[in-house]
Amino acid sequence: MKKIFKLIVGGLPIVFAQPVLSQKLPNVQAISLHSPSSIKIDGNLNEWGSNLQAYNKATQIFYSMANDNDNLYLAIRITDKAAISKAVLGGITLIINSSPKSETGSTIEITFPKYDMVMQPKNFSFNYKVSKTGDSLLKKSEVDSVKRAYTAKVASKAKAIGVVGVDNISDGAISIYNDLNIKAAFSFDNELAYNYELALPLKYLRFIKNKQDIFYKIQLNGLRVDGTSIRTVPGRDDHFIFSNPDGSLYTLGGGLDVLDLMSASNFTGVYVLVNDTERK
Repeated sequence: MKKIFKLIVGGLPIVFAQPVLSQKLPNVQAISLHSPSSIKIDGNLNEWGSNLQAYNKATQIFYSMANDNDNLYLAIRITDKAAISKAVLGGITLIINSSPKSETGSTIEITFPKYDMVMQPKNFSFNYKVSKTGDSLLKKSEVDSVKRAYTAKVASKAKAIGVVGVDNISDGAISIYNDLNIKAAFSFDNELAYNYELALPLKYLRFIKNKQDIFYKIQLNGLRVDGTSIRTVPGRDDHFIFSNPDGSLYTLGGGLDVLDLMSASNFTGVYVLVNDTERK
């Protein structure tokens, strides 16, 4: 059975069916969604249906944005292994602006995971290839083992959510177990894709209280930490060296893949809030 959502056009709801997986998705989400009624911020995207609303080529992420009367929600799924590393090592930031041109208005930024210099991972890899076996039980056991390993290494570092520009909350980082109702979580699914969920209370979006339009940017930050430097050595002009808290140096290496990992990628969009009382 197809999952039904509402599309809001000119203030009028139009019923539409969740696109099938084979259908080409837009680069940026074009509709407004009521949040799934059973939503739980745990990194499990099952309640979002069989397909998210858009696939952005610049960041290589599938995503959906939705809301109820209390929260704005963001769900992201990443299947590309290099993009997963980028999302985990640098975090994903949701940037909300009070105007289409971010340089002219107020801005709120929520980042997960958010690391300090001590917790910052530098070399997480998600390149495991599951064996091509016809034994479904063996394959499931292998995937489960890899999922546990991936989850454990990310969870050991992903302890905080970055917050910038929110009234009554100091800029910096808050615990993932905070009492502010800002929630973020991740998981790896059976295809070893990285799943990300975020909930941000609408009460913190002070500049959209009397408006419906949310101007947003979603950004994969890339690996940037205090002490990062790019040093030129003979034959290599993209050699990345980090300074560790103890003063020692960590060399990441070079090449186009590393340059991409170190570079932010993002896109912008507009989301129109829906009134949750219209939920059917």
